[in-house]
Amino acid sequence: MVPAISEEGVISPYKELMAYEYLYAVEGTSRSKVSNLIQRNGGFPSTAADAIDGIVPDEEKRSEVIRYVKGRLGTFSVLVDGTPQFPHGLRAQKNPLPVFYYRGDINLTQSRCISVVGTRHPSERGEHAAHRIAAALVRHDFTIVDGLATGIDTVVAKTALEAEGRIIGVIGTPIDRYYPKENEDLQELVATEHLLISQVPIYRYDHQSIKTQRFYFPERNITMAALSEATVIVEAGETSGTRTQARACIEQHKKLILLPSVVEQTTWAAKMAEYGAVLAKSVAEVLTTIGCNSADGDCRTRMPAPLR
Repeated sequence: MVPAISEEGVISPYKELMAYEYLYAVEGTSRSKVSNLIQRNGGFPSTAADAIDGIVPDEEKRSEVIRYVKGRLGTFSVLVDGTPQFPHGLRAQKNPLPVFYYRGDINLTQSRCISVVGTRHPSERGEHAAHRIAAALVRHDFTIVDGLATGIDTVVAKTALEAEGRIIGVIGTPIDRYYPKENEDLQELVATEHLLISQVPIYRYDHQSIKTQRFYFPERNITMAALSEATVIVEAGETSGTRTQARACIEQHKKLILLPSVVEQTTWAAKMAEYGAVLAKSVAEVLTTIGCNSADGDCRTRMPAPLR
């Protein structure tokens, strides 16, 4: 639960949440515009919202947003940059946002995290590779960062759960929405027993077209890269959303690991290799790239290996 009132000199998650929602509700705003507004006005949504109202006040819109979002409170929590638990990696992403919604164990963001991602339409070869990589990462005590989409994401999440590993699910819808519908039970399990995160504004999402709602999914991939020390791309197409995460890894100076099928099936993979992406032909090579000795079974205290 977020507190309903702020105290003098103390960050109020409730106040920042409502200001964040209001900023997104202003006509013509986008993630980059919201981020820039916040960064130019003290680093908090509340100061950015006050700055907007100082030019063109819209108390009616602000009140409408507050009433709408208030009706959804009670099922999730909010974390704001400036509080101790806010993940450092989220500050390093392009167009950073200082607010996120979550359900579950927020302490998982402090563990060593690896993203394993790929196409929604995997081959049998891709599913097999995703299963083996996820199982190996769990054995080495990594937390899996997963988009909970169909395809590779689902294989990875289910493998991690079966192996009694930890998962951070990052979704491209509001925190209290389920997508895809067939993964509702999976998402709920992650939220109640692990950690579910979203940076998607509730009011804006619910008041825009389905066509424009889809843009939150590549933004979700940027957040996944920011939470992870490395991303493994198992299988992807030429226009795959995982390309967004690959680019984010390069921009954020995070490790990017590509399996051979990605190089074989896309033209963009070769470009990523020029910027430091690593080709891994086996699970052992994946583990070595992230600083593990695949033979010793433990890399919890090892520093990540540098990019080759």
